[in-house]
Formats: sequence, C-alpha cells, structure tokens
Amino acid sequence: MNPKKKKPKIAVSVKGGKNPANLPLKEPDRHSPIVWKLNLIVCDPKRKWNWCECGENSKYLFILKKLGELEQLSFHELNQSAPHHFVKIDKIVKKVPKVSKELEILQLDDELSLFSLKISPRERIWCKAFGNQLSIVWYDPNHEICPSIR
Repeated sequence: MNPKKKKPKIAVSVKGGKNPANLPLKEPDRHSPIVWKLNLIVCDPKRKWNWCECGENSKYLFILKKLGELEQLSFHELNQSAPHHFVKIDKIVKKVPKVSKELEILQLDDELSLFSLKISPRERIWCKAFGNQLSIVWYDPNHEICPSIR
C-alpha cells in the first residue's frame, strides 16, 4: 500500500509568541466579597507570630467569628474602615527587624505592603492582599508588628 501525503486545501501561517499561560493574572475585583486564603498561615511554634499562640479553642472561635463578620464586606469597604489598613513593608521592617527574615521564609519579601486586620484592641491578623483575596499570614496577639505609638 502506498500512502498518499495529504495537503491542506488552505495553508494558514500561525503567529507564534502568544501563549495564554504567559498572560498576567487579572487582579480580582476589590468590590467583590472578601475571600480568605489560608495557604500562608504560619503554624510553626518555633517561629514568631504563629497561630499556635492562640492557645485555647475559645480564642480560635473568637477569631473565626471576627473573620466571618468581616467577610460580609467587600475588600473596598474593609479598606475604608478605620481600624483595618495597609502597612508598607519597609515601615514594618524598620520597627521590627525580625519581620524581614519571616518575610523571606514565606517568600513575601518582594511585597510592598501587608494588610492589618484589627480584631481586638491589641490583637492583629496580618494578611497579603490581592484584589478581594486576603491570604492570612500571622496572628499578632500583642500588636508587636508595627505597633502604633500613642
């Protein structure tokens, strides 16, 4: 049997260089409801500001309830409310140099800022923000990361 070589009826040249995998990620809408991400949570008891410092179960429940309340807001609304705000990384590192090493470990040392959630007068939760997504990182029970001076 002698196979014929098939030829297309119309030859079309394909332009290279366009690959959907190389397109930049579209930032999520800041007016959408908040989405919590837990992939960056520090749980190592040997590291500072880890979630083991919560101690008792009632503290975890308190924090979860607070996060549930905040989840009703869009990120835009959350950012407009006074106690929650962005803090520039260089300001944090200047006040607490230990943060620099922690950011390197978490591969967040290229971030420009982190988002601080006030859950009580002293307690803060620190997050990486991307659109309406908040990746929870640290539990700061004594407001040691970037303490406010009054």
